[in-house]
Amino acid sequence: MEKQTKTKKLLTLAAIILSLLVLFPTSVNAAGKTKLNAIKKTVNVGDSCTVKLLNNKKKVKWSVSNKNIKIVSKSNKQVKIKGIKKGTSYLKAKVGSKTYKCKVTVKEKSKGNGTKKNPYSAYDTYTTDIFGARYYGQAKVKLIDYKDGKEALNYLKKNGLKKNPGKSKEYVYLKFKIDYFYGREEIPALLTIGRFYTSNSTKEIPWNEIKCNDGIKDFYTESMLPGNSVTCKIIFLINSKEKPVTYKIDGYDDDWNPTETWFTTKK
Repeated sequence: MEKQTKTKKLLTLAAIILSLLVLFPTSVNAAGKTKLNAIKKTVNVGDSCTVKLLNNKKKVKWSVSNKNIKIVSKSNKQVKIKGIKKGTSYLKAKVGSKTYKCKVTVKEKSKGNGTKKNPYSAYDTYTTDIFGARYYGQAKVKLIDYKDGKEALNYLKKNGLKKNPGKSKEYVYLKFKIDYFYGREEIPALLTIGRFYTSNSTKEIPWNEIKCNDGIKDFYTESMLPGNSVTCKIIFLINSKEKPVTYKIDGYDDDWNPTETWFTTKK
């Protein structure tokens, strides 16, 4: 009888321990998981940023994959890097046999700062993250041709357009090169650029399907595959006083706060 009672107590204790493990399965493991606080970063040439290694108490060996970035300072918990040359590099943190990587994109400094009042030039190549229902990858976007007024009208008429713009209105023709250099699936080209606005960036320009048979693909109907680039056009009908056109690219910062980056087509 005494042996049975002791056995019951042991079984009861085991059941209690098991129930506690079921209720709190990850409390210990989650706290000790080592990882970088970011798997991708963007920095301008000449600027610096910090990447942290979370939940680590061991010795870390920091390194970079090329000379596009350099390490300014480092510790076992974080590293400060500086953008040196336009391009892509990888920051690596080696702890024992495990290596953690952060992809760093280095961009040239633009004359603007990407705000409404001081937008970037659309004629400079801009590297952007692509978001829709989720994160899709990265692309390089550049405006390679812009026409408005009589120049746009003459060009469009030579390529099949028959309708005149009307009083105090004019056509605007934009041609972009988009390089979808990093991603995992086919996406619409329109995910790379947000909305288009008038010159003061306050009034959105609606899209109207304006036909032009110049052999350039349409931005709003074209799709892209990872590793490929496309050249596509956009045609707007606007009031003459509303040019030059501006546009914005929506995104998120490293803490997933919404961001807006503005561009102007002004030459």
